[in-house]
Amino acid sequence: MGHLVVAFLAIIAKVQPAVVLLENVKPYMATASMSILRNQLRDLGYRVHEEVLQASDWNALEHRERMCMVAVTEGMSFDFSALQRPEKHERRIAGVLDAVPEDADCWSEMQGLKTKQERDQEAGKGFAMQIITGSDIRCPTITKGYSKVRSTDPKLRHPTNPNLLRQFTPGEHARIKGVPEQLVQGLSATLAHELLGQSICYEPFRAVAMVLGKMLKATHAAQSVQTESPLLQLVG
Repeated sequence: MGHLVVAFLAIIAKVQPAVVLLENVKPYMATASMSILRNQLRDLGYRVHEEVLQASDWNALEHRERMCMVAVTEGMSFDFSALQRPEKHERRIAGVLDAVPEDADCWSEMQGLKTKQERDQEAGKGFAMQIITGSDIRCPTITKGYSKVRSTDPKLRHPTNPNLLRQFTPGEHARIKGVPEQLVQGLSATLAHELLGQSICYEPFRAVAMVLGKMLKATHAAQSVQTESPLLQLVG
């Protein structure tokens, strides 16, 4: 919804926060809406920093990439190069799976989806099922409509019967993205998948928040000798 940038900028101009943090899909960086946003933020006195964050750099099983924009008030120092990335290590889908019994009702042949895949292939369409096993080291993007059980969303193959498949649970979905499970606990599967499917992968943006927190603390300390500093009024 590119027109919402107008309302967003109006809020920024009114509130004048010290920091603005924005995320979006990578293609948004090349839109007219983003061009308006970055130029208006600069006119409002912000220094604008942009980066594409790769979830795989933080060992997420879902290799989602997201645009991240950080705009800081003139005089503050922010640099994406300060982000702390963990040591790379290989993870497997099996490590995030719930203890679902092999004879649980959630396992199904999903014959309807398999038949649809055959029709799509015969029609020359590029749609195909994405079947994941416990030994895989990554998972395709799980979208907000995952509860609709669509043919192109990832399915988990049964550990012993290759004909059976199941959907990932909300807890598994959260762990695949690295999102704390307590954020979706108690929600219906439909709502949990919708929230997670529209979310970020957690750890890259947690790293951004850590850098911002250190920056704000350093700025606060530097201005602590000034009486009634505007920044102290903001964070005090």
